[in-house]
Amino acid sequence: MEIEGKKYQEAMLKARDINSRIVSLKINESLANLMELNSEYEALGNNKELVDKYYLLEEAITRAYQIQDGLRIMERIDKLPTNVSLEYLSLVEDIYYDYDLLGEFGKEAVLNIKSLDSYMEELNERMDDVELLKSKIKEIDIAELHEGNDIADARTMYELLDSDQQVLVSNYQSLLEAEKEFLRISSLRENVSLV
Repeated sequence: MEIEGKKYQEAMLKARDINSRIVSLKINESLANLMELNSEYEALGNNKELVDKYYLLEEAITRAYQIQDGLRIMERIDKLPTNVSLEYLSLVEDIYYDYDLLGEFGKEAVLNIKSLDSYMEELNERMDDVELLKSKIKEIDIAELHEGNDIADARTMYELLDSDQQVLVSNYQSLLEAEKEFLRISSLRENVSLV
């Protein structure tokens, strides 16, 4: 009986020590320190109920994991290429997806989220340029090719796009066909005027 009483007293002292260390945790305590303290708590076995401040340790561990996840996202944002290209759109969307999954503390840790917002804004502008050109090509009326202004405008818009944007112009073949038809009609007109 005396041995059990002594073990219980040791467990009470250890629990008091753990409680004391839990309440004195710093807001930015390292995950390693928190996990070490958690291991000591787990070592109490059946006497864990003696640690009445354990919920604070759980909160600190959750906060530390969230901050760690937030810092990883921050690193991913920092590693984005400086040249904004539509080929990185899915990468940026993945980062946003992971950011949205973060808890409150994780999101607070991502200090460069505005950089990601700016990057996405630029990507959206580049995509808008592509969509505008696709719309312009779609509007080319083969029946009214006598001046070719629409075709020339569309060609100029296409040439102003970067290569990552050009590959997304799904109706580019229509522009090529309109240019070819315009050349054919222009050549016919020249032949008629020569006669």
